[in-house]
Amino acid sequence: MSGLASQKHFRSFCCVWLLQVTDALDSSLVSPSMSAYITSMGGTRSTYGYAVALLAVGNIVGLPVWGILADQVSFAIAFRGSLIFGIVGAALYSLAGLVGALWMIPLSRFVLGISTGVISANMAFAGAAAQGQQSKVSGVTVLVYNVTTVVAPALGSLLTILPQKGTALSSFTYCGYLLMLFNVFSLTINLMYFTEPEREEASVEEAEAGHVQEDGAIASEENSLEESLLPSPDRPAPQPKSIPGKVCAGVGMFFQELKSMVCVLKETGAWVSFVTSSQNAFNQMVVLWGLPIVTEDYFGWGQRRNGFLLMGTSLVGIMCLPIVLRNLDHWSDRCVFVSFQQFVGLSLLLFTTFAGCTHHVLTPVLLCFILGCWGFGTFGQVPGNMGLFSKLLGKRKQGKFQAVLFMVMNFSRSMAGLLIGASDGPGGTCYMFATALGLWALQFAAYLPMFKNFHPDLLAGSAPATRVNPDNAN
Repeated sequence: MSGLASQKHFRSFCCVWLLQVTDALDSSLVSPSMSAYITSMGGTRSTYGYAVALLAVGNIVGLPVWGILADQVSFAIAFRGSLIFGIVGAALYSLAGLVGALWMIPLSRFVLGISTGVISANMAFAGAAAQGQQSKVSGVTVLVYNVTTVVAPALGSLLTILPQKGTALSSFTYCGYLLMLFNVFSLTINLMYFTEPEREEASVEEAEAGHVQEDGAIASEENSLEESLLPSPDRPAPQPKSIPGKVCAGVGMFFQELKSMVCVLKETGAWVSFVTSSQNAFNQMVVLWGLPIVTEDYFGWGQRRNGFLLMGTSLVGIMCLPIVLRNLDHWSDRCVFVSFQQFVGLSLLLFTTFAGCTHHVLTPVLLCFILGCWGFGTFGQVPGNMGLFSKLLGKRKQGKFQAVLFMVMNFSRSMAGLLIGASDGPGGTCYMFATALGLWALQFAAYLPMFKNFHPDLLAGSAPATRVNPDNAN
């Protein structure tokens, strides 16, 4: 039988989708209010920037850790370990207000960043258990994430109507409590319903063992076991059985392949996707985490209005999806990316002009227009960019490339956090958005010379060229 509903993995996929909700809930629930939370405890914009950057640094740490654990040990340990980190990080976020310890907020963001780095294990699980339905699983995952980014800011705004008692019991600490409870809930569901999928390597070993027995090369199961433990020219030495040994082996393999991966990226041209994805990650951090600073400076807005503003941005991103899908039927990935990137560039120019370098000009209506334009371009360019990246790599195993891509993107996010922290003082907001605009211009300039190399007909070796060329070229 086909379909996820007919497979025993459906409940396991639900557990994984809960992890995706946790990731989206963390960023969407905390981002509208963390700036005010830090300010209420005597922190500065530099402290806020460090907290934003440490979330990305935690992701850089968590991505390889959970990915290696998923590959070398088990998915269950990776998922449950990340949820435990999520519980600890959310608890630290709330305890900071209870005990008045400002340093706990950046620490909590680092711990939560390690937790949300489990996306590498999520991707590996989809490849191992989806059984040819990766597209369907990815679609549901994106839907779950987008819906959460719409609901979470509204939920955070509702927390403002609960009883408030200083920083110890406020809408800021309520965010941490809610996030902690959801992590506990996800961990409970994972312990109850998650089932480890069968490994492809195990089935290959069983097939080899059966083949050997049929040939009569081994007389008994004991001899077969002893023979399998001995290295030979045709069989590599067995992997270490201890968990630390497996982790070390995985780390060694990762860095050993890093050099060859760079060669592949250069040969295929997929390095361009690394550049564009890094820039997009940088701009997203600057806009989403810099937005509360802008609204506070210009309008005096707090958690509630910022939450609804981010909710509207997420809705724009969801609504642009049908437009993207329709264009993908007629355009190439390269044209979808370039078209929507122009909206991103326009919005960054408007941000720099009206929200950064020009004072007393920005209005709420103008801000909503700029943010809508930015959300339309940012969310719309993702399918073209990631689709092109996948096609350039072709039939190669892409898991490791995706993991490195996410690490590079998180490095860009950490740099954006440091930029936000350094933007305190006169003209700081202008420098912040101007830097994002400059980096966008550089990546766009790097992409255009490669545009002709991404013609659908040239990618036919890795994916059928079924789309009409928008350049009307044969």
